[in-house]
Amino acid sequence: MDSETKGKILRSCKALNPSAKVLEANYSRVDVREIINTGSFDFEKAALGSGWLRSLHELNLREVNGVMKLAPKPETEE
Repeated sequence: MDSETKGKILRSCKALNPSAKVLEANYSRVDVREIINTGSFDFEKAALGSGWLRSLHELNLREVNGVMKLAPKPETEE
């Protein structure tokens, strides 16, 4: 993955959850202790996070694979 794409992905993740721990991996290899039973997830905090709320409010009716659906605004239109 090129650095520009990686940067876009990381910015999107941070916008959705600024306090999320980001783990980089090769071929999905991560220490399982970093992701299982960490006690760090708080559903209420996540559900009320400004990034998620903004993302939900920006849903638009779009054609996706020939079917009209609610979908997020693509980055190419931002």
